[in-house]
Amino acid sequence: MLVFRNIKISENNAFKILAVFLALGIWFQAKRGAETTEMSFFAPIVFKQLPANLIITSDPPPMVNVSALIVTRRGKTFNPNDVQLILDLSNLNSGTFPYDLTTDQVTAPSNIRILSISPAQITIQTEEIIERVIPLKPRYQGQLKQNYVLEKIEVIPDSVTLKGPKSRMQNLSNIFTKEINLQDLNSSIDLIVHLDLPDKTLQIIDTNIDFYTARISVISLPIRRLFNNVPIYLTNATYVSVINPPTFNLQVEGPADIVEHLDPTQIYGVVDLTDYKPGTAKVIPTPVVPKEITIFKQWPPISLWVKRQQISDDKK
Repeated sequence: MLVFRNIKISENNAFKILAVFLALGIWFQAKRGAETTEMSFFAPIVFKQLPANLIITSDPPPMVNVSALIVTRRGKTFNPNDVQLILDLSNLNSGTFPYDLTTDQVTAPSNIRILSISPAQITIQTEEIIERVIPLKPRYQGQLKQNYVLEKIEVIPDSVTLKGPKSRMQNLSNIFTKEINLQDLNSSIDLIVHLDLPDKTLQIIDTNIDFYTARISVISLPIRRLFNNVPIYLTNATYVSVINPPTFNLQVEGPADIVEHLDPTQIYGVVDLTDYKPGTAKVIPTPVVPKEITIFKQWPPISLWVKRQQISDDKK
């Protein structure tokens, strides 16, 4: 005779069974909402751990084409910027090396499976970095103002310390400044200048220098200028004296920047009568001009008449 006993499900077991059904339901809904897509996109190459004494002198591609399976769920989007290809260069030496690109080098979210990378290999060329002190030279253009000439241009300091690829640094004889404009310049001047590095792999390491200066020295060519009716003054006269004519003409020569701005009132002639006795004579006035000016020509001679009449002390 069979006896069936009542099997009682405990309350704890009931909750466990309910949890299983709920988990299955969530998984089923998730599966229904998930989509798998094969996609191709570009991912950047990131170089890390390059030895400090090396520099990359080749031009490897900045990005590679990646094909991947992307699992996305409803309401979610895929961002290709989350994918990078990391290359560890810590074991690299100077030279040219092929570098295989593998899926293991790709960092990506967990919902992505990398299928392929193109190109599958790149070439990296590296060189040893060296330092050198290179002389500086000015580069300039433009025509100075008329009657002015360039005496010299000095770059201060006159050298720069650079570091860069050994093959490039060994061939450098000098570094030029960026072009200095001298157009219509008519005076000496100091200008801040920038250096024109011929290669982007070169780096300035003069950390204690704030700026570079071009000291431009300009001189003016001598020019001539005519002054008419220059006044004449008599000095140290004992006797009443008369001159004819009372003025003279003067042609002067000197630096353009001084002669062009010379005030006629700065120029006059002097006749010293200390040694002249009563009578007549021909005299040449002594011109008085700024010290930078020389006398090129003066005329006419001056007729002097010294009378026998003495000058009273109150009129001297």
